[in-house]
Amino acid sequence: MSNPPANGKNGGMNEIPLALPSDYGDWLTSLKQRIQGARQRALLAVNGEQIRLYHDIGRDILDRQIKQGWGAKVIDRLSSDLRAAFPDMKGLSASNLKYMRFCAQESPDFLIGQQSADQLPWFHIVTLITKLSDPALRDWYAREALQQSWPRDTLSAKKNTFPLAFVPDRGHKSRDRTRQGYARKRTLKPAGRFFYILGVEREAA
Repeated sequence: MSNPPANGKNGGMNEIPLALPSDYGDWLTSLKQRIQGARQRALLAVNGEQIRLYHDIGRDILDRQIKQGWGAKVIDRLSSDLRAAFPDMKGLSASNLKYMRFCAQESPDFLIGQQSADQLPWFHIVTLITKLSDPALRDWYAREALQQSWPRDTLSAKKNTFPLAFVPDRGHKSRDRTRQGYARKRTLKPAGRFFYILGVEREAA
């Protein structure tokens, strides 16, 4: 008795196409959208936790410096001790701890302009608070960065150019030419250590 012919390309027989349900394509599209939405929400949630942690650390450092009068050497020691305790975690360098302190000093209400700080990636915040002293300009650039999904390099380049659509507040409301940006997805890549949430991989700051 001869063996039955094998299916597939090498067996000389064509594979029978899989009969999919009529609504399979729509269902697949819906699942992709739901997964992408969940990943985006997870990414933003992790970023928010990181920014709140950084702000809290900065506020503690600022309060202790004011009350106890210690200087930069204590921050250096704090950085060394934290990095020893969390060797796999980035963002605990002495320079970054000083940025945290400056963030708490410049944004005690946790706002960058009118934008909640936890909506922005960390080094966007650092750029805004260290390169721009005008609160109105900070607000404009923070809003633009969110609405236009600017990466860090773009924000750094843009802040050197006075925004033509921005009118300083002299009894007139600032013009907003980015209204269409409200509908855009906020896909800024936050900074922080690697996180694996629903398949989201984040490169750390």
